Amino acid sequence: MLTLAEKGLFTPLWSPQIIEETRRALTTSLHIAPDKASKRIAAMVNAFPHAMVDNYDDLIKVMRCHKKDRHVLAAAVRGGAQTLVTANLDDFPAEAAQPYEVEILHPDRFLNDQLDLDSDLTIGALNTLVARYNSPPMTVLELMRRLRPITPNFAQYVGTSILQDEPIHTSAAALVLASADEAFRSFAPSGELDLTTPAGVGYAWFYAALHLPEQRELFDALCLQPEDWNDHEGLASMLDEYGIASRVDPAIEAPDRMAFMRLFGGLNAPVQVFVDGILPKASLLVITLVRHEDEWHVFSLGPEFPPAGRVFDDWSYRASARREHAG
Repeated sequence: MLTLAEKGLFTPLWSPQIIEETRRALTTSLHIAPDKASKRIAAMVNAFPHAMVDNYDDLIKVMRCHKKDRHVLAAAVRGGAQTLVTANLDDFPAEAAQPYEVEILHPDRFLNDQLDLDSDLTIGALNTLVARYNSPPMTVLELMRRLRPITPNFAQYVGTSILQDEPIHTSAAALVLASADEAFRSFAPSGELDLTTPAGVGYAWFYAALHLPEQRELFDALCLQPEDWNDHEGLASMLDEYGIASRVDPAIEAPDRMAFMRLFGGLNAPVQVFVDGILPKASLLVITLVRHEDEWHVFSLGPEFPPAGRVFDDWSYRASARREHAG
């Protein structure tokens, strides 16, 4: 994020307390030697001499976020920040920041916004960042794989474009509306679905989910764990507002074991066929598919591209706890 700031995409702000919390995190959580942590902090502060916010103590007591984080919001308000970026969204409810016109954003959403605002500068910042790594060297794709647990959607989107040697698009013209017959042909050019592929399984699952309970047998056969999907009526009702996109994206950390398909909603068409690019403001659900015992199955449905580690680490016992679909 500081490399993005170097490129002029945004102006960072912080306070003495935030700097000290950063120093403690470097030494206690990341186990960086104190002298090296101090050098990093000094480089940060020197690179952005106008980022420091002072004289906000009087605001701390009137902030309505979590008590331990009130100094952060107070500094943001005093500094005139438009956005407060944090992975700890639970401690910063939107209503606590709204009176001060400060938007609370997760780093994943913030980075996607930067990509949408200026893809060239954002990708340029990523190239600048990896160029600093020489022991060992690192590519942007490797960086995206490391970032997947933290910024799953941003890292997956950028990583997929690199993996498939595609340009980064941010145009809203990412979908082509199609009839149900046209869409089916995009999944099954030969006239028959190939259920040995993620695309075939994803499309068949979506069709079966829309036609529950009549297609219960097919639906159960395509789910990795059918018992995790309890509210069939609610699922069918929810998915009725969505269309499935024909593009399949392999998970960048495990392209042979996990893949994603998108569902887009609110476009007033039964099916939408994905061309390329992203639609950040569209209603989006992601079907996550996994390969298990040489067969593809639907693992989950949710608003993000979950990292492979989250899916495969003990998934057979804890998968149901990760479900984000209706019911």
